[in-house]
Amino acid sequence: MHLITLDPGGRTVDLSHESECVYHVSTGSGTMVDLDTDESYDATIGSMFLIEPATNYRFIAGAGGAVLLGGPCPPDPSLYAHLGD
Repeated sequence: MHLITLDPGGRTVDLSHESECVYHVSTGSGTMVDLDTDESYDATIGSMFLIEPATNYRFIAGAGGAVLLGGPCPPDPSLYAHLGD
């Protein structure tokens, strides 16, 4: 499970995983963007998102920032490549 903290107006990098992902918006607000369809979804405290495998997406925080909990399951090894061996 990941803890993602975004400053006001911050965004994740563009993401895509081989497995599905689930995110919970714990604080703040923002927008979940499906980059494949250009659809955007409002994200408020308590929102949950199920993202299908191989979907390209990003999260953009609102004016007050946002905290998300979740991620791909099983974990995506490419997320940890920058940590070394």
